Amino acid sequence: GVMSHELRTPITAVYGGTRVLRSRGERLDDESKARLLEDIEQESERLFRMVENLLVLSRLELGQQVATEPVLAQRVVAKLASSFRQRRPARSLELRIDERMPPVAAEPHYLEHVLRNLLTNADKYSPLDNPIEVEASMQGDEAEIVILDRGPGIAPEETETIFERFYRSDRTSGQAAGIGLGLTVCKRLMEAQAGRVWARPREGGGMAAGITLPVYKEV
Repeated sequence: GVMSHELRTPITAVYGGTRVLRSRGERLDDESKARLLEDIEQESERLFRMVENLLVLSRLELGQQVATEPVLAQRVVAKLASSFRQRRPARSLELRIDERMPPVAAEPHYLEHVLRNLLTNADKYSPLDNPIEVEASMQGDEAEIVILDRGPGIAPEETETIFERFYRSDRTSGQAAGIGLGLTVCKRLMEAQAGRVWARPREGGGMAAGITLPVYKEV
């Protein structure tokens, strides 16, 4: 159904691109070859993210326990921002991070996975000439990380439904395709870490998607 169709799209693009390079690569000019290689790389990365989300979701549904530890969320955000900027140099990414934030109780790889999903989502739907903003700060006794974009946004009634499996908003249906699992995985991973993920329309257009995590406390 939905899953097989979404997986087939990047597989077909990668396979088709490599076939063209193999059969006609010598006759392509450098610009065409570079464009084709870039398409193959982007579709390969998209496929990798889809499979990664499927594997994480299947492990959680099989009852995998998530052990949390003290994690400096600001370091996770900085690391993610650095790799994102290398991968997407054309996209402006603005960070506002409170470096005094205490450690949060999280599983570091899963925290990074959630933030990468949210950042990828913002990048997918937001116009390239609008920066993506990432804020990290304390809100009471919880740490909050928010990713803000200027994409098509969501309707107020979609703030819960967008986390459902395979859900696609009417506002994004004509845009980039996706398997509709990234936000579902975010919700499940945050629940497993005693945190939560949320989304809301952004004033002026776009969406704010964020997570909250408890501060780590010694047992």
